[in-house]
Amino acid sequence: MTNPCKAFSSGSLCSWEASGRMSRGRAGSTSPESLGHCSPSSVTSPSCGTLHGDGGYQSSSYLSIDGRLLAPVHLDIDTDFHAVREQEKEDIKLLNNQFVTLIEKVQCLEQQNKILTTRWNFLKDQDNSHSESDVKAIYDQYMSKMNQEMQALNYKQENLESELTEVLSTMDSFRSK
Repeated sequence: MTNPCKAFSSGSLCSWEASGRMSRGRAGSTSPESLGHCSPSSVTSPSCGTLHGDGGYQSSSYLSIDGRLLAPVHLDIDTDFHAVREQEKEDIKLLNNQFVTLIEKVQCLEQQNKILTTRWNFLKDQDNSHSESDVKAIYDQYMSKMNQEMQALNYKQENLESELTEVLSTMDSFRSK
């Protein structure tokens, strides 16, 4: 036969170890008679009391136990509450993923902003390096170079026109012969 007291914890009434710690007798006496000494075969003995099927415990000693406390607790959790709880978990996961995406976008935009700021500062520094007098000097240098090229082209044009005139006169002289 199995031990019926094994279903109880070490602090229950039918525990060997607890029987010495719990006083069920008068004026805190610790004798086995007043403690309700319990053994595996004496679960229903008068000194140990009787365990009822409804969760109550009847003891022949002065200890009384409220049977309602030994009854299993049935917490009826509303299925809607559970469904709402699961939906909230899913919503939190979704919002967390969206938050992570937004953080990544913000980090990307911050990086692009740094790049654009660096470019802007670089371009401003380049523009500032050419003061108005520098721009005028660069313009004058460019115009001078263009004037030289134009003079060279005019000189070539005059040379080519004179050669053309010479060739035409030579052709006319050969035709007349």
